[in-house]
Amino acid sequence: MRYHHSQDFPVIDKSLTLKIKLKKFRCNNKKCNTKIFSENIDDFVQGKQRRTNRLNKKLIAFALTYSAEGAAKLLKNHHNITVSGDTLLRLAKSITFDYDPSEIKEIGIDDFALKKTSVWNYIYKFTK
Repeated sequence: MRYHHSQDFPVIDKSLTLKIKLKKFRCNNKKCNTKIFSENIDDFVQGKQRRTNRLNKKLIAFALTYSAEGAAKLLKNHHNITVSGDTLLRLAKSITFDYDPSEIKEIGIDDFALKKTSVWNYIYKFTK
């Protein structure tokens, strides 16, 4: 047996780490390069990641909505999810958007502060 540990959504304000027991298989075929391999759980956890796919989706949503450090503080204080700002930036950069550049006619970018010496916010507008 092989175990895979993955962080998932908190339950009742307590952090949750899943300990997933994976079956190991042996290949008796002499031509096979992989002699020992384990169960595939890519629908739930990608590769060797330490977070579930659904937690990653939530983290990406926060990373795209807030600043990285602000999102990290918000997740820790209100959702009991510990993640660094650097991790949120890495997740945000991993997202690709499917669009046809020839369809975009205008791009609007604006920045503003809600109050003096406050955090800067940005607005992006894509018009077809």
